[in-house]
Amino acid sequence: MSEAIVIDRLSVTYGEVTVLSDVSARVPANQWTALLGRNGAGKSTLISAVVGVGPGGESVSFPLHEGPRATFCAYVPQNPVLPPGMTVAEYVLLGRTAHLGWLESEGPDDRERASRAICQLDLAPFAERYLSDLSGGEAQRAVLARALCQDAQILVLDEPTSSLDVGHQLEVLDLVKALALEEGLTVLSAVHDLTAAARYADAALILDGGRLVASGATSEVLNSELLSRHFDTPLHRMVGPDGSPVIIPLHTRPRRKEPTA
Repeated sequence: MSEAIVIDRLSVTYGEVTVLSDVSARVPANQWTALLGRNGAGKSTLISAVVGVGPGGESVSFPLHEGPRATFCAYVPQNPVLPPGMTVAEYVLLGRTAHLGWLESEGPDDRERASRAICQLDLAPFAERYLSDLSGGEAQRAVLARALCQDAQILVLDEPTSSLDVGHQLEVLDLVKALALEEGLTVLSAVHDLTAAARYADAALILDGGRLVASGATSEVLNSELLSRHFDTPLHRMVGPDGSPVIIPLHTRPRRKEPTA
């Protein structure tokens, strides 16, 4: 299987604090890889290194791609900046910036690509609406449309659904999965919800204390024993009513005894 992202001995230190220590990993091409770990495990730091906006970028390579990272790798941060005075169409068009020369303006082909991305994410009715007037789910679709307009083959997401309600979370996850399948994208996403990772991702990387402690297919990596150990809480994997995996925390405190008559 080809590898889209290769991370080789990535270490990141801030002052005297080591955030990532000697992390080496392979991200398969044309698959969705979930990046998992407790708060402070180093997920966002690794994501920043992969997309080149933080330290450690020199430890990351892309065997299938050449040229500036921004031309083939699109980044969706956890809290994207959405300029309130900008329309959806203007914002999505910014995705073409990585392909423009110095002082070069967007041309007809760029605008056509932006229009296509807007239609792909069902945003045509909102194209002239200001970003500040969108709901959470609509805004997240606009961010994904901008990334898609970039024509990148690698999509990197930093917990893209953390601020959304359950319905909009599923909407965004379904959308990313569809895009990955239809466009043949490689997706690397930090995910907070373990059940979502088990259902949507093909592969998983687990960080614990800044170290990579597990990697492989989600069907193998996301098991009760391994997850319980590295998330420091009893977790159980089971099959849900629809046949998909569900990962639930087990009761960790003694149940209060009911009073006896």
